[in-house]
Amino acid sequence: MSTVSIIITTFSRPSLLPRAVASAFAAGSDVEVIVVDDASTDETAEVCSKLGRIKYIRLDKNLGTARARNAGIDASLGQFISFHDDDDRKLPGTLDELTAILEANPNAGLAYGQTWAGNDELEPKGEPFPLVCYQGDVFWRLIEANFISPIATVFRKACLEDVGIIDPNLVGVDDYDLWIRIAER
Repeated sequence: MSTVSIIITTFSRPSLLPRAVASAFAAGSDVEVIVVDDASTDETAEVCSKLGRIKYIRLDKNLGTARARNAGIDASLGQFISFHDDDDRKLPGTLDELTAILEANPNAGLAYGQTWAGNDELEPKGEPFPLVCYQGDVFWRLIEANFISPIATVFRKACLEDVGIIDPNLVGVDDYDLWIRIAER
């Protein structure tokens, strides 16, 4: 069983998947990569069949990112979960660093890092976000503003037993809601 399940959601953007999958595998030494196809209307399934080593899930109808992520979580085997959009790139080794933080802090529900805007090749540019990564109990800071980016986050799958799954009714802030519920605990 892999330590981290990386869930890549996609909808009709097959040209982005090879890069996204490659970066997911490079981000950790013990990862499971799950691509959830949110009912694409193109050659996404064919592209995924050629990627190898991934778990491919195709939804019958387009349900949105939150439901696609929930489907990936349901199919995941890892102790930890990380999200990955099809147009993002994880930096090599970052998941190993974040899971090490969680393993060293058994009461922590999630760990996060910084993100960068990228150029056309997704090479980092500009200043990282957030400039400061807060540690410990971040609940009240998180209530003030969302400083946790999904691409740079790993959380314990076991947290979902306490806080519930991603709420698909909160379009655009579903990840923020999940971070708040995890931080509250």
